[in-house]
Amino acid sequence: MKIPRLISLCFVLPVACTLLLRAGATDKIYKNDSPKYRAEIEGADYIRVRTGGVPASMHVESKTILEIKGMKAVREFLEPLELFSPKQYATQCNCHGDPTIEIYRDKKLITSLAIQHSVALGWPDRWPAQMVLPNMTIFDKLNEEMAAKGFPQYKEEMARNRRMMEEYIKSEEALKKGEAPIQKLARAMSFGSSEWDPFIPMPGLLSYRDKDFDQITFALEQPWTNVIDPRDLEKSREAIRGSYAANGEFLVEAFPITIGDVIIQWIVTKKRQDNLGFIYHAYMFIFTSKNMVTISIMCQERGTTGMREAIVNLVNIKSAQDAGKPAEEAYLKMRDPYDANHDKGALYMDSDDRKWDAGLPDHPLSRARRKMQAIMDGLAMTEDIKKNALFIKK
Repeated sequence: MKIPRLISLCFVLPVACTLLLRAGATDKIYKNDSPKYRAEIEGADYIRVRTGGVPASMHVESKTILEIKGMKAVREFLEPLELFSPKQYATQCNCHGDPTIEIYRDKKLITSLAIQHSVALGWPDRWPAQMVLPNMTIFDKLNEEMAAKGFPQYKEEMARNRRMMEEYIKSEEALKKGEAPIQKLARAMSFGSSEWDPFIPMPGLLSYRDKDFDQITFALEQPWTNVIDPRDLEKSREAIRGSYAANGEFLVEAFPITIGDVIIQWIVTKKRQDNLGFIYHAYMFIFTSKNMVTISIMCQERGTTGMREAIVNLVNIKSAQDAGKPAEEAYLKMRDPYDANHDKGALYMDSDDRKWDAGLPDHPLSRARRKMQAIMDGLAMTEDIKKNALFIKK
């Protein structure tokens, strides 16, 4: 089960910014890093294109797709790649990419470029965000060669993304009028609130901010393959752990919920912030054979952090002392909420349990759960969703 961070953001933002690049509107958004990149790879004499992304350690089963040998051939391959990096990480994508271009000099790996969604390059060795390519057709030849080597999926992804880009351009007018498919679906499902402040809508994504500055999104995506039934708790949680850990998110809870007869995946994750504290994400995934609806809420700690943990620690310590047990046995510990085999690196603590939400209603985790529950309680399943839902209560 593949659970990416909102694919709409990963694809639509780079496409939109690529259009800005073509129009020459780059000064405020991008800087041209091509000279820096070309100096970095000067003298490269070998390229290996492989499956998987960056880092390679995350893709132990990667396969070599094709090789380019000799300085002249390598230079001809790399020369057309103009890289523009975002000044404010406007197009940052959290995926590892696939495939990856490994660049060597004198048999030593210089760096790796991960191709992301056929519209951008990730260069994590040098920049934390992806580089948008002003001319996406430069990968056409590479995609043809990879298809000839038995890897047609990249050519197919490019074709699919181009169709999505065309739809994106066509849908701009519909979005302005409030008549785009995603806007119609949101209304049909009774999603939304007049109290939310909307961001600029996109073909596959509606995004809002509420009075608490929490971000709420409604996304319409292509259907996934190999989706695991949310009722299979062990398998679905295992898949969720693996998918979100790559983005620094760790499991707080995951279980199936039901709206009408439609089975939906509910997920809450926890991620460290750079400036202390945590960010909490609540997700709701509605799987159908035609598409997938994703609703998410992001709530983050601000100001004084750690209050929830401190209060629960004090309560637990007092309970332990009253029971005549050592206080240290009551200290909060980070662990996986469901399986001790996954405790390493986990961020969940007993203070994240739902029983503490009522007493700490303003905490971001409590808000994330409460607001997602409110959305769920008012959500309507359309006839199309009911007809095509992958998982139905019987």
